[in-house]
Amino acid sequence: MKWPKRVVLVRHGESEGNVRSPDDISFDDKANHEFALTEKGKQQARLTGKYVRAKYGEFDSYFCSTFRRTQETLSLLCPESVPVIDSRLNELWRGIWHTMSKEKVLTLYPEEASIREREGEYHYRPPGGQSCQDVEVMIHSFIHCLRADYVNKNVLISAHGNWMLLFWRIMLNRQPSEFESRYKGNKYKNCALAIYERVGESLCLVGDNVTSFWPTARRASVRRAERIYRGKTNGRHFVPPTDSSVKNRKV
Repeated sequence: MKWPKRVVLVRHGESEGNVRSPDDISFDDKANHEFALTEKGKQQARLTGKYVRAKYGEFDSYFCSTFRRTQETLSLLCPESVPVIDSRLNELWRGIWHTMSKEKVLTLYPEEASIREREGEYHYRPPGGQSCQDVEVMIHSFIHCLRADYVNKNVLISAHGNWMLLFWRIMLNRQPSEFESRYKGNKYKNCALAIYERVGESLCLVGDNVTSFWPTARRASVRRAERIYRGKTNGRHFVPPTDSSVKNRKV
């Protein structure tokens, strides 16, 4: 079966929407797709780009969505790249929840929160928005494009968090309930990586939510391992751990 050699997904850096309250990620004077990166988000993108370029070199193709935050992230990840701007990479659109505060939604649509809770994040389609199945139709189309036009290529994608979770669900053939579990407790961090590589006739996940190259993440990982090791050895000796990777999963 034909696949790219490698597909590296990078969630965009921290944006204006990420620093707002989860109950109100809307702006009265700015569309969601126009949210820019914060200064922290720009620094995340530069640091991630340095790591990605050192580890993987140049890519054959670069993709981003039509949203400003993925385009800004990619321009900092790989400044010389000329990306394909593809609307099939656009983030899951939550309609009323992306355009007004939770308080306003509950005033104008008093039953909507209970409907969302009942249906679950995967199947729920808000007024004016998309369900996860809608986004998956676009992802399936994009995967077909990768397999048809980017065989044996190295591909870098500046993407959105929910889009990456749905890509993960499709590639690993996970249940919708597993998507919902990750949605609630293990989302992709800003500028985290998901790495898929061709193994035989499959495209396998070999690294997921990778941020171990961040200086603060590395120091925290070492401190945690040091506490565990000292607990087992009474502090006699400690060797910092190497980065772990996710086991290959065939699709």
